[in-house]
Amino acid sequence: MGKSYLSGRASGAADGKFNINQQTIKSVLLPVPPLDEQREIASEMQVCDNKVVTEEQRKAALQALFETMLHQLMTGQIRLGNRWDSQKERF
Repeated sequence: MGKSYLSGRASGAADGKFNINQQTIKSVLLPVPPLDEQREIASEMQVCDNKVVTEEQRKAALQALFETMLHQLMTGQIRLGNRWDSQKERF
């Protein structure tokens, strides 16, 4: 419904796109869920945001670990030695 309402009020522009003026946008009625549903949605979004932050922190920690291990391997501070040979046989 919203798309048809707005497309019927859009005006053509020289570049082939369509423009919608501010008055048309202001006149659009948007359904708003009840306050308890809004709170539930906000709560679920907060859970998602927290998961994103946690995973970003995890990624940063793993990246730092990788860089540290790579540096230690490349500078000879640690060696794989026989552990690498025994790991290859497992696969």
